[in-house]
Order: sequence, then C-alpha cells, then structure tokens
Amino acid sequence: MPRILLVDDEKNLRTAVTLALENEGHKVDAAEDGFEALALMRENKYALILTDLRMPRMDGLELVRSLQKWGEKIPVIVLTAHATIDSTARLFKAGIRDLLLKPFALEELYKSVNRILNDTEPTQAPEEVSPQTIKPEMVPLLMDAVQALFSTIGTRDENTSAHSARVACYVLLLAKKMGLNENELRDLEFLALLHDIGKLALPETILLKKTRLSESEEEMAKIHPLMGENIIRPLHCIAGGDKVIRHHHEWFNGRGYPDNLAGDAIPLFSRIIAIADAFDNRLSATAYDVPAQERVLDRMRQDAGKQFDPTLLETFITTYRAVVIKKTG
Repeated sequence: MPRILLVDDEKNLRTAVTLALENEGHKVDAAEDGFEALALMRENKYALILTDLRMPRMDGLELVRSLQKWGEKIPVIVLTAHATIDSTARLFKAGIRDLLLKPFALEELYKSVNRILNDTEPTQAPEEVSPQTIKPEMVPLLMDAVQALFSTIGTRDENTSAHSARVACYVLLLAKKMGLNENELRDLEFLALLHDIGKLALPETILLKKTRLSESEEEMAKIHPLMGENIIRPLHCIAGGDKVIRHHHEWFNGRGYPDNLAGDAIPLFSRIIAIADAFDNRLSATAYDVPAQERVLDRMRQDAGKQFDPTLLETFITTYRAVVIKKTG
C-alpha cells in the first residue's frame, strides 16, 4: 500500500486530511514541520508527500529543496493558503507536482493524490522523446482532448471556454498573414485554445467572481500561466508548448509575468497569443460594434512596444481591419 507523508503545522488540518486519506485506503504519517518530516523519511519510504508552505523551523519550499539535494524523487503536492506568483514559480521550478489552495474540497485532494499515485514510474529508462509538431493524423485525437478540456472548463467558467475559442480565431488571423506554415498554424491554434487551461487550478471564488478582484486575488490569479505550463508539459507533441503557455502574459517591455521576459526573449507564439488574448478581453468589456472594435484597436496601438510586440501588433491591426471590419462594416 502506498505510504503518504503529510506535513503541516496546523493540527486540525493534519487530523482532518489524515482521516480523509485513510478513509480512502491510504497509509498516512504526519509531521508538523520539515525537520520532523525529514526524520520520518529516514525511517520510512513514501510514495507521496503533502506539505504546507508556511511552517516554523523548515517551510515547504526548504523541504522540497532538501529532497532535491538528497536526490529523492518523491512527488510533492503543496497545500497552501499563501501562494503568490513568485512562490509558485519557485515551487514548480523546484519540482513539485501539484498545488492545492486552502481551503480545498476533499474531492480536489483525492483527485490530485490518486492521479499522482497512479502515475507509476517505468521500470526501464524511457527513450528520450524529441519534441515535434502536431502530425496531421494526431489532430482529431488532440482536438477531441481539447473539446473534453473545454467541457471541463465550461462547467466552471463558460466565459473562459468561449474566450479561448475566440482567441484561437484571432491568433489564426494574424498567423496566416505572417505566413506561418501549416504545421505551425496547427500548433499555434492548439496552444491558443489551451492558453488559459491553468485557470482550472484557480479557486471558484476567484474564477467566478463578478466584481473586481482584490490585490491578493489578482496575485493569486497570476498563477494560472504556471499551472497551465504544468498541465501542458507532459505533451511532447509541440516543441516548447509548455513555455508558450507560461509566457503568454509577458510584456514586450519586460513588465509582464511570470518571468519579466522582454522583446524577442518571449516565445513568438506567446507574443501572438498575447495580442489576441488582450484584444478579446478588451473587446468583451465593451460593445462588439465596429466603433468599439476600432477604439480597442487604437488603444492597443498605444501599447505597442510596451505590452505588445509592435511589428506583430501592427500586422494584427491592419489585417483585422481589412478582413473583419471591412466585411462587417
């Protein structure tokens, strides 16, 4: 039976999570901080570690880094109420497998634990998988997967699903004008459809909030590109696809997130998606008539070289006016 180590300084939560997991048939040991966890690890072998982030003596990040130094490859799920974009970036860089935001539903916990425990390691070293573009024969299967993910997103937030579909249309409008080849267009469309997949990891109190987010909620929402990268990473069919998702909120002047990349350091596909994403978000906040579209395009032009790649933005504006506005106007 897989053995789980739970690390949290909050006694009531340790008790509740231990009972919940044991009720599901798991064997659980509990520790109140990183030092106690390391002591238990010297005596026992664990298939999974669940750890809080903020704890006395040794916090969750220090524990994860200690595992790295030991060469231990035990998967880790972080349980925290204090995630920020910086702390989350450090955690995923350190190799954690998932992050659950407190307070979390037990169903979320069971789903994450079972998914990771069922993800068994191969007995032989696998052959290295070379990144590639999506092959034509893979398209139906992948698009079915996209539709399934859309259904999942739609059950939580219908707007996110519809937004992603519109972004993919705008992305193709720009990418075709740029002369990207068929394989590149296929990859880019797939990534545009999934650019906000990381929002599945956000609590519904943030995802479905109708009023303006607070400063702390805004910070929490900025985690979604990192979570999206984590979801996309196992897909080896698109070279660098996970990084495209990670960087679609970077700004051309380096003031975006999560890594403050600037200029050409931002992946090309991320720069394309950023324009389409912002256009749809800004247009959705107003009317969809021609004057409103013109106003949004003019305001975006003011952000050329700041938020957006100026060359790509100008191509998008010119193409949108010629293809969309001219036909509907």
